[in-house]
Amino acid sequence: MNSRIPFLSLILAVVFGVAAAGAKSIELLAAAEGDTYFVCVIESDDTRERIVSVVRQRNAGDGGRWDEVGTFQSRVTSLAVSGGRPAVLTGDGMWRLDRNVLGPPLPAGRIERLATAPLGMLAAGVTPQDGGRGAVRTIWRWTGTTWQRVTDLPAGWDAPNGIVETGGDIFVSGAAAQSPFVARFSKGVWETVATDVPPDAALLPARDGYALLRRDASGLHLERAGGSTRLDAGGFDGPIVAAVAGQALHLLRPGQKAVDQLTFEISSGRRLSGPDPVAAGGEAPPATPVWSQFGVMLLLGIAVLLTMRQSPAPPPELLAAADILLAPLGRRLVAGLIDALPYLVGTFVTFSLIADGKVAMDRSMLTVTPTLIGLVLYVGHTAVAEALGGRSIGKLLLGLRVVAYDGGPPDRTRLVMRNVLRLVDIAMIVPLLLILLSPTRQRIGDLACGTLVVRAGPPRSQPPEGGGAAST
Repeated sequence: MNSRIPFLSLILAVVFGVAAAGAKSIELLAAAEGDTYFVCVIESDDTRERIVSVVRQRNAGDGGRWDEVGTFQSRVTSLAVSGGRPAVLTGDGMWRLDRNVLGPPLPAGRIERLATAPLGMLAAGVTPQDGGRGAVRTIWRWTGTTWQRVTDLPAGWDAPNGIVETGGDIFVSGAAAQSPFVARFSKGVWETVATDVPPDAALLPARDGYALLRRDASGLHLERAGGSTRLDAGGFDGPIVAAVAGQALHLLRPGQKAVDQLTFEISSGRRLSGPDPVAAGGEAPPATPVWSQFGVMLLLGIAVLLTMRQSPAPPPELLAAADILLAPLGRRLVAGLIDALPYLVGTFVTFSLIADGKVAMDRSMLTVTPTLIGLVLYVGHTAVAEALGGRSIGKLLLGLRVVAYDGGPPDRTRLVMRNVLRLVDIAMIVPLLLILLSPTRQRIGDLACGTLVVRAGPPRSQPPEGGGAAST
């Protein structure tokens, strides 16, 4: 086997296998409608460079299993339930039902929070006022097909921390001028029903209106109109997320290997079960910190230098003396663009779908499928064409071909490998600059496989004097 192949394997291993996995942090969201509730587990690494949000569903009466219903390669900022389906708001400002089906935006403005409601999911958003008079915060209701404006929040209110609806009344927890409160919207009028509410208190629905879950030095308390109940949640420390599903109150917190859950009876505060594990779902993609990226580039450079030492390309003057004329950069660029058309079209389709709001920019499979198909077609058609004829479609049209250092045809293994290494060029971009820096205009694939791109001509069988043999 050619001595370059071990170094070729090294390059592929370095580029696609080297990544430093940072310590993960976990955040939670929860929402319920009837007996069905959903948990969103948001995992990120210590550098916050990679984030994955996994939505799982469990029926409280099923006793059972958690099913994954959606994965997003971005941060889910709000979770609600609409018609038994999860609705998520992601960091790109888009909301969607059931995995990646994008919902229509507000008629005006942007959504800040989603909330489950018996009469139809609610959303709090910022809405521009007519005549350019600034913006107001507004409550909207999702009818299943469109958004309907419910009411504006009073001027000066910050974004709501929580929204619940009970008996036709809407309750909002928030702050105004840094003073936390709970307010009720009933019969077209806002009124404050509680003040000095802790900013980390969770607003929950209750039969008699609303409930607050708050923590103090003595523990967790569930406060309702009828009084306060201390919950038996000993040892359940740290950030807690709550959801009311049917007659059960579920408390969730990040655990060591999964998400821990405690369940209480909402009416009495009696502990029913737990802590029980909730599967955390997908793993956060490993991050590649800056130092790791520099390490990859360094190892890649060493591999290339070692490859060149195995059998350096003949100097350009010797190639010219042997009638091996290197491809002009302009022609090579045009040929490369022609060959890359499937990948360019796939990428264009992906961004068109994102721009049209048909998919989210979250790197899920639905989003990147056109790009992946284009990438496979790009690498596939160039590898097959060069393995069979020594030139891709672009090279054929521009009068170029791929040869070994002796001017003869390379073996098919090297022709296939030089095209597989196009993945390195696409993934890292920087290696493409080697074409400009190399005196023989070689990219990573050429350096690793001992090939040159030259003007088309009859194949040669003798190496130019002073050049390395192609079989070394």
